[in-house]
Amino acid sequence: MDIEKKPAALPAAVVVAALLGTAISGCSASPGSVSSTAKASTAVASSVTATSAAPSATRSASATGSSASSSAGEEALPAALFEEDGMTLVEYTRRHPDAGHLDPEKESVLEEAVGTGTQQITVDAQQGAVLRVIVLCPSDATGETEILTSRGGGGTKTWMAGSEALCGGWSAATPPVDEAGPLTFTVTVDNDKPFRMVLTAPSA
Repeated sequence: MDIEKKPAALPAAVVVAALLGTAISGCSASPGSVSSTAKASTAVASSVTATSAAPSATRSASATGSSASSSAGEEALPAALFEEDGMTLVEYTRRHPDAGHLDPEKESVLEEAVGTGTQQITVDAQQGAVLRVIVLCPSDATGETEILTSRGGGGTKTWMAGSEALCGGWSAATPPVDEAGPLTFTVTVDNDKPFRMVLTAPSA
């Protein structure tokens, strides 16, 4: 499972992990690098890839033999991204192609959702597909965030990835899906501010 962490406005203790549960059992993820913000504490449960652009900090993730690095932050996201009928990430990327949240040449957006608390997206996943969940929050938002997966809308939820205090600005990707069928992604953010979740798949 690959995890990418984008710029954060505030340093925060971050926990990202990959669990290969019932929804995506039998899959594996390749080792990669882990990056965190300054003063951040990053833990990885299995082989993941995480990237971050934040105040300079370098540390190693000895649990997985991964390395960590970071760079300068970016501008705050516009309020329109967090409105019901506001700007989509696709529209934002067209206006800001160097923002780095989405790579239109390599991936397509399947669905976007905006709200507070908990949001869900269900797709008919194809076998072998690698699906990525992007979580975006206002720059001043903090709070525990987690992504869960389940088969269909009512199956057992499996923890996929999460952050102790960093609301958004990061993403997590599944290993190749082992079985075709409905797959639900649930994102929960522990604050009262709206957030946007975006589900992508590699472009054909």
